[in-house]
Amino acid sequence: MRKIYFGLFLSVLLVACSTNPQSSGEAFGIDFKFGYGPNDNELNTFDDTYTKDMVVDDPITVSLILSEDQIASIQAKVEELNVFTEPVVDPNGVSVIMAPCIHYSLEVQMAGSTQSAEWSCSDTSSDRAEFVQFMFDLIDAQEEVQALPEPQGGYM
Repeated sequence: MRKIYFGLFLSVLLVACSTNPQSSGEAFGIDFKFGYGPNDNELNTFDDTYTKDMVVDDPITVSLILSEDQIASIQAKVEELNVFTEPVVDPNGVSVIMAPCIHYSLEVQMAGSTQSAEWSCSDTSSDRAEFVQFMFDLIDAQEEVQALPEPQGGYM
């Protein structure tokens, strides 16, 4: 009888350890888009892809699978910073508008819920600026991204 209980316990333990966290709704995923024009650059960990805007040519999408450590570092940065909080705007402050103005879109799935935010270069939130720089550094360090050609042309 002990062997049956032990076998049953071992089976349950193996199933529990091999359960895919994405299927349980506890997975962390991110869809981060940024760009100037009609086509955005995009890091999508739900699809394990990175898309680069090639300006005058069609965008290029490559497979990009981040390591568990990289995913964990993104999750920690999202939890650390207030990227989903709209910045307080001082009505008496000075506004600066740059052209062309980069825009950002962020969707994060974490702990079974989804949050999203959109902003542009006129957003002066230091948390969002820090998050963007963190993401740019992480993306630019990937071999798959470094192997992509440079786009021709530019946005005005």
